[in-house]
Amino acid sequence: MTSDGSIATGDPRWDRIWELFEEALEVDAEDREGFLAREEADPEVVAEVEALLRGHEQEGGILDAVALAHGDLEERVQHALDERYGLVRELGRGGMSRVWLAWERKHQRRVVLKVLTPEFAARHGTDRFEQEVKLVARLAHPNIISLIDSGVVDGLAYYVMPYVDGETLRHHLRSLEGELLPMDRVLSILRSVAEALDYAHGEGVVHRDLKPDNILLAGPHSYLFDFGVARARLDSADATDEASGPVTREGAFLGTPRYAAPEQAWGLPNVDHRADLYAWGVLAWELLTGELPPNPSDPEAVVEGSARTLFSERRPGLPPDVVALVADCLEASPARRPESAARLLQVLGGTPVTEGPTPESGRSRRWPWWAAAAAVVGVGSLAVLSRDGGETASAEVGGVSVPVVVAAFENQTGDPDLDVLGRFAGDWVTQGIEQVERVAVVPWPAANRASAELGSEDPIAGMASRTGARTVVRGSYYEIGGTLRFRAEVVDVATGRVLAAPPPISAHRDSAAAAIHELRDRIAASLAIAGDTRLATIPGITLRPPTFDSYGAFDQGIDRYLDQSYGPATESFMEAWRRDTTFTSALVYAVYTMVNSGQAARADSLLEVLDTRRHTLSETERLRLDYMRGYLHGNGEGALQAAREAAQIAPGSRASYNLASLAVDMNRPREATEALRSIDPDRGELQGWAQYWTELAHAHHLLGEHDDEAQAAREMRERYPERRIALVLEIRARAAQGRTRAVEDLLEEGRTLSDQTYWSLGAGMVVAAEEMKAHGHEGWESYLDRAESWLRARLAETPEYRSHRYWLASIAYDSRDWEEARRRFMELREILPTSTNYRGMAALAAAHAGDSGTAAAELAGPFPYAVGEQSGYLARLAAIQGDADRAGSLLSRAFEERYGGWAWVHASGFDDFAPVADDPLIQRLRRPGG
Repeated sequence: MTSDGSIATGDPRWDRIWELFEEALEVDAEDREGFLAREEADPEVVAEVEALLRGHEQEGGILDAVALAHGDLEERVQHALDERYGLVRELGRGGMSRVWLAWERKHQRRVVLKVLTPEFAARHGTDRFEQEVKLVARLAHPNIISLIDSGVVDGLAYYVMPYVDGETLRHHLRSLEGELLPMDRVLSILRSVAEALDYAHGEGVVHRDLKPDNILLAGPHSYLFDFGVARARLDSADATDEASGPVTREGAFLGTPRYAAPEQAWGLPNVDHRADLYAWGVLAWELLTGELPPNPSDPEAVVEGSARTLFSERRPGLPPDVVALVADCLEASPARRPESAARLLQVLGGTPVTEGPTPESGRSRRWPWWAAAAAVVGVGSLAVLSRDGGETASAEVGGVSVPVVVAAFENQTGDPDLDVLGRFAGDWVTQGIEQVERVAVVPWPAANRASAELGSEDPIAGMASRTGARTVVRGSYYEIGGTLRFRAEVVDVATGRVLAAPPPISAHRDSAAAAIHELRDRIAASLAIAGDTRLATIPGITLRPPTFDSYGAFDQGIDRYLDQSYGPATESFMEAWRRDTTFTSALVYAVYTMVNSGQAARADSLLEVLDTRRHTLSETERLRLDYMRGYLHGNGEGALQAAREAAQIAPGSRASYNLASLAVDMNRPREATEALRSIDPDRGELQGWAQYWTELAHAHHLLGEHDDEAQAAREMRERYPERRIALVLEIRARAAQGRTRAVEDLLEEGRTLSDQTYWSLGAGMVVAAEEMKAHGHEGWESYLDRAESWLRARLAETPEYRSHRYWLASIAYDSRDWEEARRRFMELREILPTSTNYRGMAALAAAHAGDSGTAAAELAGPFPYAVGEQSGYLARLAAIQGDADRAGSLLSRAFEERYGGWAWVHASGFDDFAPVADDPLIQRLRRPGG
């Protein structure tokens, strides 16, 4: 052992022993004897490895002893990363790395922390681990566990992944004790893994260690993880490091022997994505039959014949094409295997995420079907490829009828020497539209020929008849005092409607190219927006489009906004504005994302900036800003009026959603449901917006329409299974009805989901208890007891998790343990002083405990940007004190200001209003209006 604790013998024989030892650690214990027999002919080497393995299995084993040279690795890791992560418990270890469940302090969540062992780093270096980090970082897919963080600290290389509450497929198979998985579950797992591989291969990444140990099951979902021996495809730009060459040396085998393709196990160079298809075949065989397929190194093995025989015994009725597919994947020669993971999905009935790469293709490009168009030769119509490979005369993408054609710009300067600018502009604008992934455009040679034949003919009808285009871009330019001015518009052929009209661009004659370039960018952006159903309904945005570069950042911001990643969305919107400072629509959206991410003061400052630019905004955008100003400053009525006017101008837009959300907070649920029914949640700005269903459920709940509430929640769950609030909303509806059997079924569904979320299973139990209590149903106390046990068990493992602590404080409050509730809410208030919720609940608990003075003092100070909530807490305080008149006055004011969270308060604040529940004014105010 060297001074740094690594193993260096200088003896090739012992190098081989240690190499086999490390590889054997990656093999299941029951398979190690067979592995060693296959991999090594020297019995003395095998005996030494077996001795090392026996020593490793003992307490204080070989790897632990080696690690002592560095001190305890866990202590070292905790010391190095303590500011960001706290280690909870070890999840696993091997020759390469150790893995812990950890607590991420910044975001208050559980994560998985993987650290490269110093022993492995000293022996092999950190290149492969760093390669893993690079590869995982670029993968983002529903069936792949993604990367959160990575780095090297104090010589320790690590990366961090989300913690997904589940079990590995290997662990699940063992728990079956020889029983086979149901067929539908097998096919679901195989499809999910194939989709993950299809995506990874499309990104140029080969996993190279696919096995049940690296597949995580979480409820019905399957995830592929641990790209520890992954590498870039050889035809990928990232296949080698310029400084160090390939990460894995030729002749080195990394992976799990029994799942490795022959070319991988033999250490051959140029192992590509087909090695993963082989491993998929091994996995499929194992899941379908309960045993591993014949060893490809055995010359007596006949895979296809064995497959037919064994599958007919174990899985009678399995389609022959699936049997053949598995056998094809297990071919010893890569050339005889399926060409891509897309083929696996085709046979299994799945939908490929990409067109899978072939060995020669490199990274596949995921073009939408309507982005490809046949070239036009001479006069005739343009054919656009349909999804099934046939042809159709035209198609519609979002709000754009395709194909699009650009006519040569009309020279209105009177100078024939400038005719060339018209053709130049047409060519450049066509090139710009070619950047737009969703829009097919007539190639410029055909468009130029059609333009030359127009003469005095109407350019819209003439270009359409000659090229088959359904949308025409036409433009002109004229000269004033040596300055050229270019203008253009995008026109729908069928309706004559102007889809986009960028502002005119002016430039000196010598700078005409710059003006055409900017106009091209704006036309391309307007078509990109018009072709995107999420953006096309934003009022005015296509008529005053940004530059194409700015649109790219704006489009990213919209994606992040819909994903509720409000902080990153804000930065994308601000970047869009920086790229084009005339694009004030991006700033309007930034105001909304700032508010949603808790940056109300920053949003308020931006509102002041936008006030100086009101003349650049559309009427709808000005109304949206008025809405947000009222929202922030407690003028609920003013905000509601602005939302109503905006919804009239742009029906079906986000303005209608804003109106509904505000109406819920003002206890006007009927107006909210009417506004929401006027919107199609699958089109326009609301496409992908999960909160539509949240507000619909809230409105039905306040109206007592609990079946409709449950239906809205169920719809949300089906569309957005990752939104955990949907399950709680459905629990709330059934609890309000006293349907405990339905509540129990829903809670059972939630047991397989992650518990590190605000809307956890414990939260669902608390909400169920509050609703049953508020509606007079018996048995609500048992839900609080179960929730408390559940939350305490989670907090024993992650005591800093605020969400669990909040719900535990709520249990004390609902149980009328006022001193305990006060203590817990005050602890949360000290941790996060800016939270109006913690502050308000601490005050109300103090009041219930008899300390009205403290309660009044807590609620007296300002509630920045939450004046409605402050009035609501004061109303609850007055109700606790039995002052019905003051409680009624304050509650009425809270609704006028916007009482955020009112949809929950009627139940969570049940005990607060109990002393004044019979007062006529209180009863009237609490009944739904609107």
